[in-house]
Amino acid sequence: MQDKFLSLNGLRFHFLEWGNASAPPLILLHGFMDHAHRWDTFSRAMCDAFRVLAMDARGHGESDWADDYSRDKMVADVGAFVNALDLPRVAVVGHSMGARVAYFLAAQNPNAIGKLVIVDMGPELNPAGARRMRTGVLAQNDCASRDEVCDAARAANARPTDEDVWNRVRYVLKARADGRWVWRYDPNLRNPSRRAPPRDPARE
Repeated sequence: MQDKFLSLNGLRFHFLEWGNASAPPLILLHGFMDHAHRWDTFSRAMCDAFRVLAMDARGHGESDWADDYSRDKMVADVGAFVNALDLPRVAVVGHSMGARVAYFLAAQNPNAIGKLVIVDMGPELNPAGARRMRTGVLAQNDCASRDEVCDAARAANARPTDEDVWNRVRYVLKARADGRWVWRYDPNLRNPSRRAPPRDPARE
């Protein structure tokens, strides 16, 4: 596994590359407020057959923060990523937010996407599920210790592995000057106005 960075659309993006560069490319897109390392176990399982590329979306992981977190911007980022690496017809796996980005990417670039796998996302979001997710997001602030986050990760997953828990701590948090731990993602991701689609006067 290699940590790499690439400049796209005025931002610096972090991604992880696994496997042989000559193998068929497989792009992995993580969920909301997650990170590329979420795919580590899956990437290890797939890297013998694919060149696995797991991106940190804008505002997530080690990628730059931005002013705009709309779906269209995220779709454009992945399209630019494919072009910058000069990838042939790719397979894409997207989870949650990444799944939504993936199927809009496929709709806009049908000749570039050979295979598409959608995980935990349908055409529409259940309102009750959206409220539950929003409540969980707004409850995430800072924490006193890594142990506190480890306990939360174990409670949130039915069968958490040690790697799941470790990734939760290692890649989602960063230390603050006062010794407390804060989330690595951009706090503005919680602001719905930063994620709204662009305004279309023709529809008004």
